[in-house]
Amino acid sequence: MFLLETICDQNAREIQYNTLKTRKEGIGLIPHFGEKLKNLRLERGLSQTETGALLGVDRSTISQYELGGRLPSYDILIKIANTFHVSADYLLGIGDYKDQKLVIDTRGLSENQVSSLAKIVNAVIGEMKRGPDDIFL
Repeated sequence: MFLLETICDQNAREIQYNTLKTRKEGIGLIPHFGEKLKNLRLERGLSQTETGALLGVDRSTISQYELGGRLPSYDILIKIANTFHVSADYLLGIGDYKDQKLVIDTRGLSENQVSSLAKIVNAVIGEMKRGPDDIFL
């Protein structure tokens, strides 16, 4: 299934996350983030030090994330999602859909154009799942 998130949606999500993160109870509202990060790290056989190096943070920061004592900045959250090939929504417990979303800037397009674009992308993704890696349009 193709998931389309516009740039506007992405900007709104960043604002919501930063607002939540700055609230004192924010960490409690995202209870499984640390557990999910730890599971992703262990699935790939990485230490906290190695994970920190990939993300540009210290081992102690990874430990704090995993223990639930701290949440990452929005930029680091996106870096974690990209590094482990999961969606930020999955990390934050917003949804169980682990795959990343494809972000396409649809500003200025009509609903019909967005619908047509989604159909094209779904068709290409379907072909990629069935066939070789060298698909050209």
